Amino acid sequence: MDTLKNLTAAAELASSRCAGWFSAENGEYFTPDLLLFTARTLENDPEMGEDTLYLVSAEGALGIAAKWEYMVQWLFIPLQENPKRIVAAAQLMQEAGEAPAEEADVKRFCRNCGHPLKPGQAFCTNCGTRLN
Repeated sequence: MDTLKNLTAAAELASSRCAGWFSAENGEYFTPDLLLFTARTLENDPEMGEDTLYLVSAEGALGIAAKWEYMVQWLFIPLQENPKRIVAAAQLMQEAGEAPAEEADVKRFCRNCGHPLKPGQAFCTNCGTRLN
């Protein structure tokens, strides 16, 4: 896990590790260009204080934490290999009221700590967060 003081630098590092993300807040899909644009836009946000740190996981998840706290709020969760195909398939299945046939196609991460998850897990093995 890498720690950076600049959101744009964190987005650039995450972009070198992943081809697409979804927002942990609302599920919106982000391309590398959109992630970088968003980071540059938010860079001067007054709510982001001097004690704000940005974290990037080995998989490309991007999170935020206060300098003196251990809790990470994951902002962008990476999608594997072909994110557009995964997102499109998931949206179609959701609209049809169906569950994905193959959960193995989607790499999942804990919404609390960003730890990679295995299909069917009910709790995160890293932090204990209930997943469903």
